[in-house]
Amino acid sequence: MKPGSVRVYKNTTLQRQSRNLSDLVLRACELKKDIFNLPRCDATIVGENGMTLSGGQRARICLARALYQYSLSTGGKIVDRGTYEELVERSSVFSEIKRELEEIRKTRNISQESMLFNIIATVSSTFGGVRASLALHHPLVTTLMRAPLSFFEETPLGRILNRLVGDIDIIDRPLPINIRLVVDSLMHKYFLPTNRQIKRIESAQRSQVLAALSQNFEGAESIRAYGKVKSTLLSFNDEVDSFTRCRYLVPATARWLALRLELLGNIMLTDMMNFSVRMMAMSDANVVAVERIKEYHDIEGEREGGTDYPLLDSWPHSGAIEIHNFSIRYGNSEKCAVKNVTLSIKGGEKVAIVGRTGSGKTSIARGLLRLTEKSGGDVFIDGVNISDLSLHELRSRITIIPQDPVLFSSTLRFNVDPFYRFADSDIWLALEACQLKEMVSKREHGLMAEIEEGGKNISIGERQLLCLCRALLEGGAILILDEATASLDHATQALVDTVVREHFRHATTITIAHKLETIGECD
Repeated sequence: MKPGSVRVYKNTTLQRQSRNLSDLVLRACELKKDIFNLPRCDATIVGENGMTLSGGQRARICLARALYQYSLSTGGKIVDRGTYEELVERSSVFSEIKRELEEIRKTRNISQESMLFNIIATVSSTFGGVRASLALHHPLVTTLMRAPLSFFEETPLGRILNRLVGDIDIIDRPLPINIRLVVDSLMHKYFLPTNRQIKRIESAQRSQVLAALSQNFEGAESIRAYGKVKSTLLSFNDEVDSFTRCRYLVPATARWLALRLELLGNIMLTDMMNFSVRMMAMSDANVVAVERIKEYHDIEGEREGGTDYPLLDSWPHSGAIEIHNFSIRYGNSEKCAVKNVTLSIKGGEKVAIVGRTGSGKTSIARGLLRLTEKSGGDVFIDGVNISDLSLHELRSRITIIPQDPVLFSSTLRFNVDPFYRFADSDIWLALEACQLKEMVSKREHGLMAEIEEGGKNISIGERQLLCLCRALLEGGAILILDEATASLDHATQALVDTVVREHFRHATTITIAHKLETIGECD
């Protein structure tokens, strides 16, 4: 089970707290120093799936959790996996048009001019709604794609999905219909502010439910193994109850308004007034979705740097790297993950960066790619300051193989060559070099075989070898191996070392590792 987007102590104790036992467990797993270096110690929120922690820290927190639970009880009870049911309410966008057409068929008395007007109005409304939705959705997606990694480390996945799915759905469907029918009402002075706030609270609670649901699915195995099904269900039920209470208030306030409007009198205008004011209330409440999306439009993106710096197509030609007094800190933390590092790497050298987990090894790689901006110092590659380059130019010239392979839900060919820049023959040569040719040939569709999201339908070793194929095709003068063989068996690790030695012999290679036996090929 990966660490969830909660505080460190909750990831370790799973709600049951015994401070003395917790301290003993953290000391046994050598986590005390790591926790002390975190911005808020054991109260630090670790992000979705422990994004703010290194791979070693995540593994030791999972070990600490197991040791803590083992020390508390004599054994855990395995229960059947629970099921989660998702109820999605959908209403037809064209229900109002369908009702009007039924009335037309009954009366058979409608002019051609009126029909033409209805067609024009419907087409205008449809295209206008699409344009308005794109005007909000496109900047939202663009902003998220350009957001720094720190934003995704600090923001739960459920909150982002709620903006992209729930709020966009409100803008696409009920909001345009509501706005079209809005008529001002004297009741808004008392009713609308309350209704708007209820809708805002409901949206916030929905994000909490989605985040909890995502974490429970991710950690289902560990929850069952530690006998935490009941406590997890109770915790999740509390989140659902909080959301349900807010959700119930939405129709309750609508009924409150309807009752008072009906009591105003029994004249024919009452129904129209009732409907009009309710539509205005719904519009005002649904505008909260636009407000929430606009919040994400204001996310500060990554700093691009220079865009007009003249670069040769062959840059970097030698791969020489000069680092001067380089420092990195995360977020608003006063502590530097990397502080005043000075390093000189000649072109073609094989260099290893070795240290314990949390010592800042990966931070140096992130700094070279500007995934995390520096807080001081400079980095030069072949004499060019990387701060003067655009992010696209910099990252497209450096090849990296991460510890966790990144594979998409698409074809095998797309995962190896996502931009379709290489011929099939080149891809087969890369697969053969990584000893994957036989595996791919046996699949029914060969290069067009489907890979599930995250590579769930292939082994861990095959996922990493596919990433190595991608690196072989890209080539480059600089290769970064960020603990690329940490999760591999000895045979696969030896294969990766052989491929890197033979095909990147002239490239500058930076190997990030915490085991000395994995850096035997370095200078």
